[in-house]
Amino acid sequence: MLAAMNTTLQTAANKGITICCATGDNGSTDGTAVNTTDFPASNPYVVACGGTSLVCPNAVYDGRTTETTWSGTGGGISKAFAKPAYQQITALSAATGRSTPDVALVADPNTGVVFTIGGKLWVIGGTSIVAPAMTAYFALTRTQFFPLPLLYKYPATVYHDILRGSNGGFTAKAGYDNCTGFGSIQGGLLAAHLTATATAPLTSLSVTPIALALKKGTTGTLTLVGTPTTTLLVPVWVSSAHAIATVSSGLVTALSVGTARITATTGGKAVTVNITVTA
Repeated sequence: MLAAMNTTLQTAANKGITICCATGDNGSTDGTAVNTTDFPASNPYVVACGGTSLVCPNAVYDGRTTETTWSGTGGGISKAFAKPAYQQITALSAATGRSTPDVALVADPNTGVVFTIGGKLWVIGGTSIVAPAMTAYFALTRTQFFPLPLLYKYPATVYHDILRGSNGGFTAKAGYDNCTGFGSIQGGLLAAHLTATATAPLTSLSVTPIALALKKGTTGTLTLVGTPTTTLLVPVWVSSAHAIATVSSGLVTALSVGTARITATTGGKAVTVNITVTA
């Protein structure tokens, strides 16, 4: 089921459909005995949404505003999904899996979002408030491409960096962390970058290496090269023989002796690499 969901989410991202998911409301352990990550937020093809506590006395994000990590926000390092290419950044150099969250918004039920229900005002929180809010944000900014890789490339000025607080297993720090990701978004600044991003059609697609020989039990990496760019496109990787070789985000794992074909599809184009596995 996890593999099937992964393929579905890959396909959606490749078509420019942005899916935002909550990281959970019970800290880094999510109520278990160890640090864990919630699925599907831990999938590399969705925007993982964490939570903050926000006190904003002037109803404007100004010098009197205080924003810290909400203790209930989920976040951590996935054991099911490998670290995606866009997370190859200094702050995550030690991580081997997909890190969450990517971004955050206010989620603390004590400082959360005001709703009118039955004619009364209710303050409601949780990262399940953040996920639809971020989805609406991407819709309002007319983001018709998968934005997640770009969120890791845009300047730090598009975020409010959250420097205080903890979700249990992780503590907020400057830059990316497993509490609030890069922090809460500065909507106007981020929108300007999203609007300015061109989505030029892909005219050619190639892969390196063009063939891959591996020993059983080892791994190899395939890298896509597109013209003019594949930055905004998330390829769907498929192996013709899962018993011989599997593939995830370009990382090929050799399982048994034989041959397989790895195909990457993105932007309406596809490339295939022959994989040979020896003993």
